[in-house]
Amino acid sequence: MRFYTKEQALHKVAALCSKAEKCVFDVEKKLTQWEIPQSEIDEIVDYLIKEKFLDEERFVRYYIKDKLTFNGWGKQKVRFQLQQKRVDMTLFQQLWEEIDQDQYQEQLLYLLQKKRKSIKDTDPWAVKQKLMRYAAGRGFQMDEIYSALDALAAGADDDSSGAL
Repeated sequence: MRFYTKEQALHKVAALCSKAEKCVFDVEKKLTQWEIPQSEIDEIVDYLIKEKFLDEERFVRYYIKDKLTFNGWGKQKVRFQLQQKRVDMTLFQQLWEEIDQDQYQEQLLYLLQKKRKSIKDTDPWAVKQKLMRYAAGRGFQMDEIYSALDALAAGADDDSSGAL
């Protein structure tokens, strides 16, 4: 049983796309759930792209910014999630280059400082391991994590507290 006709589905997904950025994969998935035939899905998607309701570059740019700013995700996690949405990874790489790396590193440092306050352990080695796991789970790369931990340790030495 089809939920919508082609025209109804087009209007419905156009409304979705006008409210929030969507990628082609999300729209195709939604149309498939509504049991729209593949030939009609292709027509609808082509129309949405032509009329600028869908734009993969715009979607990736906002997705990266959103996940870095509000979710505190690192490059690896953002890349993985975009792969799940079947986004072209060359597009991701191109747009990732636009990210201010100093601000990105500051975001990681902020997340680690915030997490450090919630760790009750007093053993510096255990604290460092917990912070590394936390940052890796957020999708940051190990070289970025080491750099941020070094900066955090240098800041801790300045505060003379001793442990990260």
